[in-house]
Amino acid sequence: MKEAFLGRMVVEEFGNFERAVFDAPINAANWLNQQGFNASTHKPHEM
Repeated sequence: MKEAFLGRMVVEEFGNFERAVFDAPINAANWLNQQGFNASTHKPHEM
């Protein structure tokens, strides 16, 4: 649990909406994965 909060710089809650700003993309992706989303930090290939 502690690790989930270490990467966050700003967390704001508005009713059911939570806004979190992270210091690194990997921390954001990890948090999204913990929330049930499928997230990664790789960029899609451009055609």
